Amino acid sequence: MTGAISGLCIGLLLMGCARAAAPSYATHGAWSVACDNTLSCDARGFDEDSNTGAEVVFARAAGPAARGTVTLYAPLARTAVRVDDRMLVLPDAAWVYAGDGASLTTDRPAAVAAFIDALRHGAALHVGADAGPVPLDGMVAALSGIDDRQGRAGGRTALVQHGPRRTSAVPAAPVPPRPARRAYGDAFPGGAAPPDGAGTQDAGALHPRAALRPARRQDAAFPEKRCLWAG
Repeated sequence: MTGAISGLCIGLLLMGCARAAAPSYATHGAWSVACDNTLSCDARGFDEDSNTGAEVVFARAAGPAARGTVTLYAPLARTAVRVDDRMLVLPDAAWVYAGDGASLTTDRPAAVAAFIDALRHGAALHVGADAGPVPLDGMVAALSGIDDRQGRAGGRTALVQHGPRRTSAVPAAPVPPRPARRAYGDAFPGGAAPPDGAGTQDAGALHPRAALRPARRQDAAFPEKRCLWAG
């Protein structure tokens, strides 16, 4: 029996499976970073003193093949984006408007990298005269937190902690636990299966500071992402 269990463990490791991770949340200056128990993470910054300010969200799932995504939330024009006093070019081929025109997003690796490089030494991101600026204090530390949690630091897929480590060295995404059916016995008589969404939590709830934002800005970085909790 022991040999069979050992063989199973080795097999899971070879398939790149991993146990669920502990969710985390941290703040760095004007930015916050949250990771769920599959190590899908997002880092976000916004002006807490303005009800019309923009918001910037970097989002990335775990695993070597996962791309990073950056989204600007605010009614904006590409030509109105600047870092401090420098205009920032967001190429049409890489950046896509949402249907309502209230956000602009890209998941192109080169575009994400260029955007980070343009912001990392700046003081504030401006997206137009009608929106408050996004302070950049803490952005690099928040993105470093994603690199650390996802095992990308010192590697080619890192957002900011670049290094020579190969992409294949990035750990696979953890597998979330599935709630035991009998854990719902009292709430669902007869052992009925829990309804969709039971035992889950929206990823946006990992950001306590999200409540400070105007209601018009939704947690859209992971519109379908759910966070499964052990228990």
